[in-house]
Amino acid sequence: MRRTKYQEAEIHPALVAALTSAKCSIQLAIGWISEPGILGLLQKKALAGIEVEIILFQDGDSQNTLFNGQTSSESVRLVRVGESLKEQLIDAKFGLIDGGEIVIEGDYRWRAGTAGAGREIILSSDAHTLATAYRQEFNYLFHHGEMASGASKPTFGLPDLIKRLEVMQTLFKMEDTDYLAFRLDGLREFSEDPDIAFIVDKIEEEEFASAYDEVTAFIENHRLALACINPPIDNLLHEIQQLERQISEVSQEVADTQKRMSAFSKLHGEKLGDLLEGILFETKIKAKRLAEADPGKQEIYEEAASDHEKYTSSQEAVRKNKTRALDAREQKELKRLYRKASMKCHPDRVVDELHDQAQAIFLELTEAYKNNDLEQLRAITEQLNNNRMADKSEVLTERKKLESTRKGLIDKLAEWNNQLEELLRQPNSKTINAIDDWDDYFNETRVLLEDQLFRLRTENKAAKIQQEKSEGLRLTGSGKEAFSD
Repeated sequence: MRRTKYQEAEIHPALVAALTSAKCSIQLAIGWISEPGILGLLQKKALAGIEVEIILFQDGDSQNTLFNGQTSSESVRLVRVGESLKEQLIDAKFGLIDGGEIVIEGDYRWRAGTAGAGREIILSSDAHTLATAYRQEFNYLFHHGEMASGASKPTFGLPDLIKRLEVMQTLFKMEDTDYLAFRLDGLREFSEDPDIAFIVDKIEEEEFASAYDEVTAFIENHRLALACINPPIDNLLHEIQQLERQISEVSQEVADTQKRMSAFSKLHGEKLGDLLEGILFETKIKAKRLAEADPGKQEIYEEAASDHEKYTSSQEAVRKNKTRALDAREQKELKRLYRKASMKCHPDRVVDELHDQAQAIFLELTEAYKNNDLEQLRAITEQLNNNRMADKSEVLTERKKLESTRKGLIDKLAEWNNQLEELLRQPNSKTINAIDDWDDYFNETRVLLEDQLFRLRTENKAAKIQQEKSEGLRLTGSGKEAFSD
């Protein structure tokens, strides 16, 4: 797919060039048109035998004298839809040149005096799925434009394709590539589109980074078409479902980061705790000796004693907190079950009536995940399978409620992102993320700490021997004086 964006003064020349290039047909679902240059060009194309089809609204701006007052001709057909259908049927303006050889999208007014307006259009070519989706939408609108606003609308393939790609996008983000292969059949249905065929090839070749970039670009390039095809309620529901998934993803990242930091801290204590405890003890002894010689250093001693006490207490707490070790297969199952369960009971996703219940289950779930309690995770997952909690998007239908829910979820997602960013900003988190191999890190650090502890012990031991000698000399001197008296 090739896409080019035009803004402000670039728009009019780009539209003129696109419309001029038409060889057989021009289809415009634009709501209104009164820009003289474009009207003249369309008239010229119609007279040259190019089929022109236009969908307009029944409002004052669209009651223009199109094609010398004609509302239809052999080459021009117009359909006017009522204002009540405006939001449902044409949520975004679009056009097709030669059945989709060129696709026109964007917020341009098509009115007189708007040639330099602050708007944007996108012209796309080699866009198989995009052209097909808009072609289907145009035919639906053109032939059913006068239908009642409550009438049902056929289901087109694009929304289903985008949903499948968004699921795959989530799997990419979670590095859960094992399940991608099971979803390829759903994509192959759309493999006539070269972009989709390319994504399938990249996944089969396990070039996941490239596949992820292509999936992300494809979703973004079809956003406007999806907004046009889906009525506003469907769009809101879809966006809410996306926000729910994003909240689950970010909260999973938070849990994974906390779990990683906890695991590193525990391993740090196991591998290096004895040395650090010894270093803090020897540092305390050294500080005490210096404080005895210089009372001005008493504060340094108290700080060293406090550090030793705090570390000893924290190590004791870590020793009591037994986290079961899991093999690679069990770790994978643990993560899969946590993701599956959190999607079902996340308190920010479920309906308000179940918030407190979901909050309690989610806390229990997170604790089990943190402690590698696979059995507990299995039990919670089974419980949620038997007693399913409804998502907000499943029970809300009124638009005002949906818009309110959408705003609330956006705020919640921002809170989760802030929490994740705060975790990642912590110095120990940055340290952990910078370590490529934990075993190498602990082995190298242990050597350094052993050297530091040896030097401290040697220094303290030498100071103690020197102190004992000094005390012995004082005692010997005192004895001699007593004898001479």
